[in-house]
Amino acid sequence: MDKYSRIGILVTGDELVNGDITDRNCQQISQILVDNGFSMGQHLCSGDDLDTLKDSFLFLLERHHIVITTGGLGPTSDDKTRFAISDIIQRPLLFNPDSWQRVTERLQSFSLPIHESNRQQALFPEGSTPLPNEKGTADGCKIAYQEKLIFMLPGPPHECLPIFKKHVLPSIKKRIAIAPTFYKKWRLFGVSEGEIAATIDDALKDIPCSTGYRTDYPYLECKIRAEEKQNIEKILKPLLDPYLLSDEYLPASKLLRHTLKNLKAPMIIDDQATGGKLQTQLLRPYNRNNLQFKPLSLSHNDCLAIEIQGLNELWNQTSPPCHTQLTLHFHQQGENFTQTHTLPFRHKKIIDYAVELVCHKITQFLV
Repeated sequence: MDKYSRIGILVTGDELVNGDITDRNCQQISQILVDNGFSMGQHLCSGDDLDTLKDSFLFLLERHHIVITTGGLGPTSDDKTRFAISDIIQRPLLFNPDSWQRVTERLQSFSLPIHESNRQQALFPEGSTPLPNEKGTADGCKIAYQEKLIFMLPGPPHECLPIFKKHVLPSIKKRIAIAPTFYKKWRLFGVSEGEIAATIDDALKDIPCSTGYRTDYPYLECKIRAEEKQNIEKILKPLLDPYLLSDEYLPASKLLRHTLKNLKAPMIIDDQATGGKLQTQLLRPYNRNNLQFKPLSLSHNDCLAIEIQGLNELWNQTSPPCHTQLTLHFHQQGENFTQTHTLPFRHKKIIDYAVELVCHKITQFLV
């Protein structure tokens, strides 16, 4: 795939350039595209100034087969993405009645006033195909231009990402043929990049492939891409198994959240170690009936109850590096089971490490 078959992304908004908020669209869109075998090019972030938008968009358009923009599709004077793209590709903005109907119906459903300024959300460059926004008033659009594809998407992630998954990704799959490749990633726990990278690279030294690593504490993402699968997974299995909490890529906390949905009786957790972080990670509307966070009592003998203690060095403000302990007491139908784990305490993020370890151990107990 040559460089002109790559995909470029332009995220827009003064709030991003000024650091008021962090962009999430670009990261998630790129991750989805790479997981599907596509090659990413360059990412740019532009403020709302029209000339800056035009310069940024033109830069990407000249160097990529597909350009995706996010943001700047609202009804206000600082929403200029459609105007910048219209100028660059020299296609006038045309009013789309179907898009306008979606805008008005959504505003009316929330009893919100409809202003004349909202009409600009139904303007798209000539020849565009609007992409309906089911979560907001700003439709996206798809534009075929000089053998290239342009996608304009709204900025809020809860609007942008559903449109991307439903409309943009399928269009890209139809447009760009992907050569068969092997791509796999693992979420490792309890190992550093320097510790594992040399081992993996040495094990795969005779196989044409590329490796990548990304720290997402307390995990380390390891990914391999190769033209052929060969024996990569077989070679790496004994090296990675000691650091895998599950066969799935999901973190232990997310796996446990979904496991809790199927419990037949409520589970009680008395968390005396993580300062509420475990509850924040686990409790969701869909599992709240199966999960309670409160102190244990004798009346809890009829259900699974877990008491979590430890991380004393953290709470006593002991200077790292050192070690700390985490203890889990499982109580179920009169039976008791205790686990104690010694953890490396290097910084206050030990709480994140402890939460994922606790989730893993609870999942193991449940299944």
